[in-house]
Amino acid sequence: MPCTPDRRLLFIHIPKTGGTSVEQVLGLFGEWQVEDQTRLFGLVESPQLLAHGWGSAFLQHLSWMEILQQWDFRQALCFAVVRNPWARFASVYTNTDPHLLQTARAGGLELQGLSFEAFVDATEGLQHAHLRPQRDYLCDATGAVAVPQLLRTETLSNDYAVLAAAHGLPGPLPWHNRSAAPRRLEQLYTRRIRIAKHRHIGGVA
Repeated sequence: MPCTPDRRLLFIHIPKTGGTSVEQVLGLFGEWQVEDQTRLFGLVESPQLLAHGWGSAFLQHLSWMEILQQWDFRQALCFAVVRNPWARFASVYTNTDPHLLQTARAGGLELQGLSFEAFVDATEGLQHAHLRPQRDYLCDATGAVAVPQLLRTETLSNDYAVLAAAHGLPGPLPWHNRSAAPRRLEQLYTRRIRIAKHRHIGGVA
């Protein structure tokens, strides 16, 4: 979860929602291979942090509950971007993260080259930040959404502009990591896949 060094701004970065663009405009993007606790970005490497057993291998993709285990951001401006869960998972499939591929291979799974249905089956039960439901990032111990400001991928440029104007944040928002070959969701989601959609609907998008 990238943050400003003064801890006054926290961005809950749910993967595959357009968060890289937000990180870029706020100057929070960094080297993903390097643990940076000042900005909460990069691969978790410290024994103290690894001991938490978090659901993400990267600081920039920790959940709200995970962050509070180590840092206090309750007085910070906190926001997140959420996305239609079907579109989000389609992006996981069409632009599969290299670390997700690596994690799957470590467990004896090869995700590259699979059909969409086979990809859904193969990732069932696989633990990775790109596969976590969105609600897991945003909710507190009671299940209530704890992040007060929610922007949407589908209207991100406008939503961010409103947030930036209200709080004096830099802009405008660039677009990074946008899919080079978007597909209609109907082309991916068969009837059998729709039956399994509850895996990825997070109740917030």
